[in-house]
Amino acid sequence: ADSRSDRVGHQRLVDVGQVAVLVQETGGLRDARRTQRMAAPEQPAAGIDADVASFFRDVPRRMSEAQLVISRAGASSIADISVIGRPAILVPYAAAAADHQTANARGLVTAGGAIRIPESKLDAASLSAQISSVLGDAQGANLMAQAALGQGLPDAPQKLADLVEELAWKPDPRKDTTR
Repeated sequence: ADSRSDRVGHQRLVDVGQVAVLVQETGGLRDARRTQRMAAPEQPAAGIDADVASFFRDVPRRMSEAQLVISRAGASSIADISVIGRPAILVPYAAAAADHQTANARGLVTAGGAIRIPESKLDAASLSAQISSVLGDAQGANLMAQAALGQGLPDAPQKLADLVEELAWKPDPRKDTTR
């Protein structure tokens, strides 16, 4: 979409109301600057304090404070969304190897915790419509958050560590240990 339609779409997002939305911009510095330029003119008038960056070091904190997360569908993002339990709009990175981000998003979308917008279909109007549908229905957003939380595996790191330890101490059946 051109910058004019992006600005119109951003204004629609502003009209949704004063809500906390986390958008993780993963396209690099150039895309982050473009997003900041697009959002900056409307921010003062709408009272929106937006942080746009190519990377956030405190994603879990930001996510826990958000009412809606808009993100790519990388494995870490999916894990954070599901452990913290937030409704999400996922835009899988179209150029990801073997389209793995669409596969990453599938479980959360199927469970009802997220909406997937293919990158090829993403524009200001479609994103604004999805944001409005989630934030305009508090009960539905809560159900999405619960569905996302239901997909989380908060004890996954411990389970992985236990498995690694078990495998590390298990004798290799291919080796003769009777010598």
